Amino acid sequence: GQGRLEWATGDAAPEPGRLDLAAIRARCSETLPGADYYPWLHELGLQLGAAYQGIQTMCWGNGELLTEFRLPAHLAAEADRFVLHPSTLDSALQGALWLSRQHDGLDHLHLPFTMGACTIAGPTPRRGFARAGARVQRERQEARHPGR
Repeated sequence: GQGRLEWATGDAAPEPGRLDLAAIRARCSETLPGADYYPWLHELGLQLGAAYQGIQTMCWGNGELLTEFRLPAHLAAEADRFVLHPSTLDSALQGALWLSRQHDGLDHLHLPFTMGACTIAGPTPRRGFARAGARVQRERQEARHPGR
């Protein structure tokens, strides 16, 4: 099936940079270390260098995913050159591919090519968490199940 991954927005969104990690982890019982994630990406055809392998661990469940990421140590000296380091941004978004696999059965490489918005709440974090949620698009759902 098809779905759509998006960051929380609007009234339901937490304050930028503030996630209730304990509550999210309680909802997400499945886990995967980053060291096991990158070989899966490689099998799909995406070969990321060390600078873009920042995921430490992911946990997911019920259409939700929490990714813990770290800026690779060899990039720490240059991190302050960026408002948002490309490695940090990429690591924060990469988990959405895993959620697509879990939610939609993704078995091929599917990369987003646009981003509607990105709010930068502060300087590049050396470590952080990103949350993604899967949501079925209403138009597709209605097309598959008219009258619901």
